[in-house]
Amino acid sequence: MYNHLGGLSSNVQQLGMVVGEALVSMLKMPVEDVKFNYEEDDFVASLRAMLEDELPLSEQESAEDILSDFAVLSVDSTDETIPIQINLRDSDDDEDEDNSETMTDHYQLEEDEQLMRRRKGQSSQLSYIEDCLEQLLCVENDDYDCFEMALLSLEKVLFKERSTPGVGELAGHAAKVLLHLENKFAQQLHDQLRVKCLVGCVISDPLNVAAYLCQEFHSRALTVGMRVEVLRVLCTAAELLSRDANNNTKQKQQHVENSLLKSGALAPEQWVRDGWRAVLQQRIEAKTVRRQKYDYQSADRCRVNRFASIAAGIFDMLIDRRHTVHSTALREPLVLGVFVHTLATLLLAAGHSAQLRSMAKLTITVGWPEHCNHEEPLVRAGLLFAFLAVLSRLPVELLFADLGEQNLRERVDWLERVRTGDLDPNCRQLAELTLNTWNQAILRMADQIFTCN
Repeated sequence: MYNHLGGLSSNVQQLGMVVGEALVSMLKMPVEDVKFNYEEDDFVASLRAMLEDELPLSEQESAEDILSDFAVLSVDSTDETIPIQINLRDSDDDEDEDNSETMTDHYQLEEDEQLMRRRKGQSSQLSYIEDCLEQLLCVENDDYDCFEMALLSLEKVLFKERSTPGVGELAGHAAKVLLHLENKFAQQLHDQLRVKCLVGCVISDPLNVAAYLCQEFHSRALTVGMRVEVLRVLCTAAELLSRDANNNTKQKQQHVENSLLKSGALAPEQWVRDGWRAVLQQRIEAKTVRRQKYDYQSADRCRVNRFASIAAGIFDMLIDRRHTVHSTALREPLVLGVFVHTLATLLLAAGHSAQLRSMAKLTITVGWPEHCNHEEPLVRAGLLFAFLAVLSRLPVELLFADLGEQNLRERVDWLERVRTGDLDPNCRQLAELTLNTWNQAILRMADQIFTCN
C-alpha cells in the first residue's frame, strides 16, 4: 500500500488510498476512519463496488485453505511439481530455533578448532622428534652444539609428550638409533644423555622398546659397557613406571638423574649397598601409619603402577630360557652381577603382579649355586641382593613350597658363611641384613601358625 501511495500513476495512487481506507475499517483499529483526498471517478466507484461484493460465509476461504493452494507449484518449463513446506508457527518460535542453531554451530566450530589445534600440536611434536633424530643420524653434521641440543631436546620431548599418539612408534625407532649412537664429538656426558633418552623411549612405549633392548642384550653385537647400560635403562624405567603419579614430568626427570648418578658415578659395590638402603627406607615409610587430620603423603601413595602389568613379559624376555648364566652376554662378572641386581630391581618394581611368584623363583635361582662363591664381590653382592628382594616381596611359606626346605637351608648356611668370612665388607653387610630379614620372616610365620592353632 505504501508503494501504491507513492506511485507515479494516479490510478495506482487511488488504488492504494481505497485499499488503505478499507483495511482500516475492516481491522477495526482504535482510530478515526481514514479518509484520503481523491476524486470520485469511475475507477474509484468500481473499486468500491468490488469491496462491497462479499461472498457468503460458506464460500469464504480460510487462511489455511488459501495457503494450501500454494502447497504445490507448477513449473511450466519442466512440467515438474515442487512441494513447498509452509510453517504456520509463530515468529518467536522461528527466532528461538535460529538462536539454538546459531549456538550449536558456534559450539561445533569451537570443538572443530580445538580438534584441529590438538592435531596440529601433535603433528608438530612428532615432526620435532623426527628432526632431532635426523640431526643425530646426519653423518655430515659437524656442529657440536647442534648435536648436543638434539640429544637434550629429544630427552625432554620424550618425557613430556609420551602420551601423545604416535610418540610410541617414534620411540621404538629412536631406541634403535640411540643404542648404537656413536660419540663422534667425544662428549663427556654423551653416554649419560643417551641413557636418559633411552629411559624416555622405554617410558613412551614400555613393552616394545624393552623387547628390543632385551633382544640386543643377548646379541653378540653389544660390548660389556653397552650391556650394562641396557640393564641400567631397564632398572630406571621400571622404577619410574612403578611410581607413575599423574604424569609428573619434573619428578620423573629428577628421579632419572638421581638414579643414573647413583648407578653411574658410584662404585658397583656401593651402588648395591646404597640401593638396598633406599629400598628398606621406602618399605619402612610404606608400613608406617601416621595419624593426623590430613594425610599430606596420600598423594605420593596414590600412584599407578604401570609396570606391574608388563613386568612378567619384560622379565621373561630379559632372562630368556635360551640364555642362561652360561651365555655370551653373562660371561663377564660385571654383566652377571648387574644382571642379577636388575632382576631383583624388576621384582621390587613389579608390585602386586600376577606373575610375582614365578618371577621371584627365577630371580633366586639365577646364578645359584655355581656363582655363590664367585671371586668377584659384585657377583656375590648381586646374589645377596636377589635373595633379600625375594624375601621382601614374597611370604616365606611360599618360598618353602617353591624351593623346598633343604634348598633354603643351604642358602641360609651360605649367608652365615658370607657374614662371618667374606673379605668384602659390603657383602658381609648385605648378608647380615638378609639374615635378619630371614629371621623376622620365620618369626612371623611361626606367629601365624601359633595364632591359627
